[in-house]
Amino acid sequence: MNKGRRGAESSNHRVRIGGQDGEVLDCTIAIYTPREKGKYPAIQFQHGFAQRVSDYSEFLNCLAQRGFVVVAPQMYSYGFRTLLPGGSPSPNAEGLWVRRFTAWLCDGSELHKLLPKGIHADPRTVFLVGHSRGAQACWLSLDRRLPFPPVPPPAIRAACGVDPVEGSPDAMGRLAPVLFRDAADKVDLSCPSLVLGASAGGQGPFPAAPPGHNYEEFAEKTVPQPRLTVVPSTGHLDICMDDPRTLFTRVQRCVVERGANPRASRLQAAGLVASFCESVARGARRPHLGQGSSGRDVLVGLPK
Repeated sequence: MNKGRRGAESSNHRVRIGGQDGEVLDCTIAIYTPREKGKYPAIQFQHGFAQRVSDYSEFLNCLAQRGFVVVAPQMYSYGFRTLLPGGSPSPNAEGLWVRRFTAWLCDGSELHKLLPKGIHADPRTVFLVGHSRGAQACWLSLDRRLPFPPVPPPAIRAACGVDPVEGSPDAMGRLAPVLFRDAADKVDLSCPSLVLGASAGGQGPFPAAPPGHNYEEFAEKTVPQPRLTVVPSTGHLDICMDDPRTLFTRVQRCVVERGANPRASRLQAAGLVASFCESVARGARRPHLGQGSSGRDVLVGLPK
């Protein structure tokens, strides 16, 4: 067990989660918890395409410090291996496994064995949070139009997409729609949602969150209408910590636009997600971020 800064702890575990069709999700999960004993709401975090859960350690640690039990599965491989055939699941398959993992988390019997003594996750108060393609997987898992079981548990209180990306690459590398296949297509989550947009996510020669597939689509085509906040001077991968030891990270640095102060943006995003989830957990009729009453907030004044 690793002690986090300012009252959070983290640990890694291997779990096997079976489905009714006989398929098994065998994955590593990272768990971040507050240090003080008690019962806390749970956050299930879904990583972005080709990313490692460990890339999000500072972001997830911040959520735990705010009073959440954070559980983050490594859904598939990372780095260059995801670009190979079979290196990552189809969007629908990923959405299915997000649902199954949520059911496992809400059951709580196995998770309880992995938590520190005196720490309990409330199975009736669970939030889905995803970054990039992970946000798409969260939306898919809550989309009742899709025909795969199990049905999302009623314990899901809200969903948060951090610079979400919609679509799946076709043979030419272009993003083909998955959630929003036409102009009138909408996804009913049946719960409140927050969409965080990175202002620079669609910029650069290789935009990671290109226009037409980014936070604007999610904000426009999600029901009920989500809370949309755009964080200025922020890149798509600023939520992740850089690991210069890996070639994949060094390549990402070259091709994906970064913000002016990635760490400040990362901490800001964690604070916004935590505030939104806290507001929902308190039963607020209209969840807020402490940034005013409008449905679209543009944050300014990130620390240097």
